[in-house]
Order: sequence, then structure tokens, then C-alpha cells
Amino acid sequence: MYIGGLGVIIFGFWTVLRLLLGVVLGSQKIIDDEVMANIPEEIADDFVLYVYLILAILCILIIVLHTFIGINSMRFAKDKKYRKIFILFSLMLMVFQFLIIPSYVTQFMNIKDLDTVFAAAIVDITFTAILIDINLSYFRVKRLIAKRAL
Repeated sequence: MYIGGLGVIIFGFWTVLRLLLGVVLGSQKIIDDEVMANIPEEIADDFVLYVYLILAILCILIIVLHTFIGINSMRFAKDKKYRKIFILFSLMLMVFQFLIIPSYVTQFMNIKDLDTVFAAAIVDITFTAILIDINLSYFRVKRLIAKRAL
């Protein structure tokens, strides 16, 4: 679980980096052109500012969530004091990952971005495996501790 916790933290930073690079390099659009066309010019700048502010908050939340799960997973592995709610967040993140992975099937149809989509899919599948390992290990260790207490 120690290595898995570190993997969760690294993946959190990677997710934010991938998102920001996609925005900066232009491969991902945050605001669709049709949406911008329907916004009055006098509030367009404020709208863009708010969208980027929400993006920044989202990036911070991603890093905080991944760091929280990772640190508490490592603490549990070292038999130190940890916050039990980390496992709930880990389970929720795992379910979210299971929902994301099927979306790659439709993205594989775009031959132009096949290499990028394939690399992202491998990273997400690996992260899902890390989360499965953390969650299974947590419940197995808890069960062993409960058996020894008897």
C-alpha cells in the first residue's frame, strides 16, 4: 500500500499537468466556440476569467484529494495514525475510474490521436489497478487484524 499511495499522489500531479498542458498547447478546449458566440461581449472576459478560476480550483482539489488518499494509504501501510475516510475517497475514485475507462473505446476510433489516446488509456488503467490494490489491501489487512483479535 505504501507504493500504491505514492502512485496515487504522483497520478494526481500527472492529471493536473496533463490537463494544463492540454489547455496551454490547445489540444483541449475549455470553452467551446459556440458557447463563446452566445455570450454578450461585455461579460465575455469575466466569463473566461471565471472558467479559468474554476479550472484552477479543480486542479487544486485534484491534487489535494490524491495527496490525501496517498498519504493516508502510506500511513496505514506503516501502521501509523491515518484518517479512515481515505478509503471512502479511494473507493469513489476507483468507481470514477471504472466509468472513465470505457470512454477510450470511442476515442480509439479517431486514428489521428491514436497514440495519445492509447498512452492515456494505459495510464488510467494502471491508476485503476493501483486503486484496486489499495482498496483490496486495506480490507484484507482489516480482516486479518479482526481475526487476530479473536
